[in-house]
Amino acid sequence: MANPNIVDVSSIAFQNGGWSLNSVSTGTAILLTVSTDYAIKINSLYVCNTQATDEVVTITFASIGVLTGVVHNNDATATPSLLTGVSIPANTTIQVIDNPIYLLEADTMSAFGGASDNDLHIFASWEVFNDA
Repeated sequence: MANPNIVDVSSIAFQNGGWSLNSVSTGTAILLTVSTDYAIKINSLYVCNTQATDEVVTITFASIGVLTGVVHNNDATATPSLLTGVSIPANTTIQVIDNPIYLLEADTMSAFGGASDNDLHIFASWEVFNDA
């Protein structure tokens, strides 16, 4: 199921989660990986800088699936980014998306940032579509 029929899913659940990010020097923390037979609709995504200095964040996607019924030139080697090296002001929370985005099965969203681990935190709210 790479592209579920969201009109005929077996369930829709609402979830949210929060993550502390690894620093730029320690690499990427996987935030979300969509399981087989699922799709998610991310409704909100916020990044909070808990430090007294500006910090930089990057949020990327991987394994972006090919949609059923849509012809497009999908670059399987691409790593699309939501944010790349964006500065988050000291002691500030920013809203990253203002319109929902969808992730299909096997898609992943990853993020890292800050001078040290746990300088930046992410909060997200999403809907899970189960097509099993």
